[in-house]
Amino acid sequence: MTASARGGHHVAVRVADLERSVAFYEEALGGRQRTRPFTLTGAFPERIYGGGPGCTVRVCHVAFATGALELFEFSPARPAPVAPQADAALMHAAFQVDSVHQSAAAVVRAGGTVVGEVVDWGGKPFAYCTDPDGTVLELAEVSCEETFGLVEAVFPGSLIDVGSNEEGH
Repeated sequence: MTASARGGHHVAVRVADLERSVAFYEEALGGRQRTRPFTLTGAFPERIYGGGPGCTVRVCHVAFATGALELFEFSPARPAPVAPQADAALMHAAFQVDSVHQSAAAVVRAGGTVVGEVVDWGGKPFAYCTDPDGTVLELAEVSCEETFGLVEAVFPGSLIDVGSNEEGH
């Protein structure tokens, strides 16, 4: 039996100020805090997360209609490296929103920034934004499936029929 993922579960994001970040994701994207902050000590933050001896981590979850963010605040604090998407391993976290324009404005009101401007891609608006810590977020009005269709419209022949394999079987 082949193992398979059911879909995205959560994205873990390191933040400088847990309460500020919870407020940002609630105000900017309509998230809802689902766990009170809890503190991890010992081997997990020290070895598993690479925080070193004496490191502690405060964690909480912010949920959306599907999926969640797991926010991590490390102590002692270390500045989070902010890299352009071209240099980052995890380039951005994408969110489906009702209105890219309204959500981008809400991001700015909540303390984030819009990177560039709202762009039209395949006839639909998209925007890249950052949260107060510089984490890049993508805003889109389309679902994942609709995004695949836009890719096909812009790059014909790129869509794979999930009912078959590349050899047509």
